[in-house]
Amino acid sequence: MPTGTEQAKRATEAAIAFRAAELVPARNAALVAAAYDAMGLDAEAALQRLGLSRAQLREAGALVPAATTYRLLAFASELDPTFPVRAGAVLPWGDAGLIDYVNGTRATLGAAIESLIRFVRVVGTNSRYALDDEPSGAFLRAIYTPAPPPALERMLSEFTLSLVFGRLRDIAGREVASEVRFAHAPPPWETALRARFGCKLVFAAPAAGILFPRASLALRSQRADSRLEEIVERHALDVLRADPPAETLADHVAAAVRGALPDGLPPMHRIAKALALSERTLRRRLAEQRLTFERVRDAELERLARELLRTRASSIEEVAYLLGFSEARAFQRAFKRWTGQTPGAFRAESRGRPR
Repeated sequence: MPTGTEQAKRATEAAIAFRAAELVPARNAALVAAAYDAMGLDAEAALQRLGLSRAQLREAGALVPAATTYRLLAFASELDPTFPVRAGAVLPWGDAGLIDYVNGTRATLGAAIESLIRFVRVVGTNSRYALDDEPSGAFLRAIYTPAPPPALERMLSEFTLSLVFGRLRDIAGREVASEVRFAHAPPPWETALRARFGCKLVFAAPAAGILFPRASLALRSQRADSRLEEIVERHALDVLRADPPAETLADHVAAAVRGALPDGLPPMHRIAKALALSERTLRRRLAEQRLTFERVRDAELERLARELLRTRASSIEEVAYLLGFSEARAFQRAFKRWTGQTPGAFRAESRGRPR
């Protein structure tokens, strides 16, 4: 019988595995590799474990499996669980590439935050941001798509918030954040987080992000450069145009479903929370596209089931587990409803064997 730790590792690995076949721009992974360098870790060895090299990350238009960033964070965290927050602190200005300059050249801190929200895809595809108006200030809310399982969410949020916190403080030339929030519980290395951020920390929050006093948004950027701003913005727009088109709401729902499967078949309220939407809003926005949550979820489950049955040697029971079903029989009924075939018949047919 697997221990709780082993089960958690299996669930996390299953969540990563669903993104392994997707290819995304290599910029996010290159950023984590740069953090390895800054902290004296062997990035080349970590990349070799993933069948990659530094040269591949540097190639123009390079694509890597979407799980690469998570795996690099996980490898380093096995050695030092504070790696994500420390990595966000040690990367020198400019190591994040174009996004540093397109944000830094803006006139004010508020304009830099708006630029971050607009151009964050220049860095990679794991994170998005939104600015929420709250009674206590402006909350820069982090959105991770697809919503990763808790262990990965912790690593990703500690890394990205540490990096964004430092960049915006550098732009303002002073401490500007009044509060940093995390969706996860306080970790054993809470002291390292408090040392990094130096402001109020909130754990088990509804969403991760950074709260700024409203007045701080008007602070003049210490790196403002109106002439360079126009040049780097044009370049950033060119990069975004060269990337794959923006995902639809159905794409985001499907991605969130993939991330939630280690905890079982996800109900609508869990996916809505992962997308920072109310359940009612998610239902309405899908209805506007003549879709339902169940239809999008089942379509994604069918796609994953076909892929797993066609490409893996896993048993039907294991496939059912990976897809969040509590028992194989329930998965077999669902698969036959989706395709008109049993999983075994589909697998035999897809591999050219007699049924």
